[in-house]
Amino acid sequence: METPQLTIARCMKDRNLPVALVRDDRRCDGRLHTHEFSEIVIVLAGVGFHVTPHSEYPIARGDAFLIQAGRAHGYRVPRRLSLANVLFDQAALGIPLNDLTTMPGYHALFTLAPIHRRVEERLRLDAAQLARASALLDAFEREAEARAPGYVLLTASLFLQIVVHLSRCYAEADAPAMRPMLGVGRAIGFLESRAGGPVTLGQLARVASMSKSSLLREFRRATGRSPIDYHLRLRIGRACELLRCGDRAVAEIASDVGFADPGYFSRRFRVAMGMSPREYRRREAALKSGRAG
Repeated sequence: METPQLTIARCMKDRNLPVALVRDDRRCDGRLHTHEFSEIVIVLAGVGFHVTPHSEYPIARGDAFLIQAGRAHGYRVPRRLSLANVLFDQAALGIPLNDLTTMPGYHALFTLAPIHRRVEERLRLDAAQLARASALLDAFEREAEARAPGYVLLTASLFLQIVVHLSRCYAEADAPAMRPMLGVGRAIGFLESRAGGPVTLGQLARVASMSKSSLLREFRRATGRSPIDYHLRLRIGRACELLRCGDRAVAEIASDVGFADPGYFSRRFRVAMGMSPREYRRREAALKSGRAG
């Protein structure tokens, strides 16, 4: 049986907003579904089980977690389970996330795939943290429903406040089991800030407050990649942005993302993207022209 998919058009009905809040009192049987969008889930009350194709784990009041776009999931045997689902279309947000990427808690909660995370590494809000999250959700809901002038900007701002609040809560958690994930989060933040230059494993280990061997093990478990491969993909991703947004020479872009040899950059780019930098630029320009027409 095919897993049903919830679409942006169905669930995010205000086309001016790339974010939406759906409150949900669950009475579900464990059947799975996917989304076109990503979703922050905050458990406001009750207990139940969160189900994925590979596992299930208990959830209760105060739990907060991310469901990435395309991930199948569902809920089973809920008891008075009340959820706040914050839906967002990452591609359509158009909000600079530069400051967020410096927050280890942001990477631990939102960048690292939840499928790799152990249950004890998940975020559980205490009473004060949950009350703050609930107040932000209420303000978000009021703005989205009232649609007063400026509501799009203010609602997007409230969404970011929710993200920052949860990121801070994760970083402030004192559970020993969560420290490796925060260490990996600090390492990713450092890699983000050094997308244009070299990084050593020793530097990353110091930033993460972990040994080199522990960092390698935890980084691969959390991301599925080594730190060096992850950094390379970040640099290629930054190069893609530069190729899309201007007509600067490929050699200049290679230098900007830390490649002294343009030929080596082109080879690594082809391996990652399946085409040369120039072919990528031509394709993106054609796609943009087609959308404009």
